[in-house]
Amino acid sequence: RISALSEACLPFYIRLIEMGGLPLHAALLSRGDESVALAGSGGTGKSTCAHRAPRPWRALGDDIALVSPGKKGGGAYAAQSFPTWSDYYFKRSEKTWDVETQNSLRAAFVLDRAEEDKAVRLGQGTAAVNLSRSGHQILAGTVNSLPFQEVRRLRVKLFDNACRLARCLPVFRLKFTLTGSFWSEIERVL
Repeated sequence: RISALSEACLPFYIRLIEMGGLPLHAALLSRGDESVALAGSGGTGKSTCAHRAPRPWRALGDDIALVSPGKKGGGAYAAQSFPTWSDYYFKRSEKTWDVETQNSLRAAFVLDRAEEDKAVRLGQGTAAVNLSRSGHQILAGTVNSLPFQEVRRLRVKLFDNACRLARCLPVFRLKFTLTGSFWSEIERVL
């Protein structure tokens, strides 16, 4: 049932992409009414970071972030979390996530485990490729039923949206340790 529910989200993802947004394989942390996305492949440390961030940071989710053009316009983006399907599928978890809160997206961070905590700003091209890759990871398991041409069209549109987002939003590579204070690096660059 959980797998079917995840696949049922495809029309929602398509609508998001058509509106100029994208789904990201990312944890979402908020502080006040602003948020940051921590993007990475499975096993990179999204959940670990989401659970370790201290107050005033708050984890809105640890797997999928939905990024959409903000209502204010002018290049602003908003983000909200989506359920962590694997928690329900593999762990039969009863944990809930705050999927109704939508905050202004302040920055995106591409996670990379390292020996020290450090945030390094990415160029727009590298940022766009990383954001696009993160979006494709979300679509990968859901587009199997679509015709090839539709999948191709969606991927092109998602990449265009990632390019637009990378022009408007700072994107960093966040090198983090499992025991350090990565959030200090986020605060430093914000």
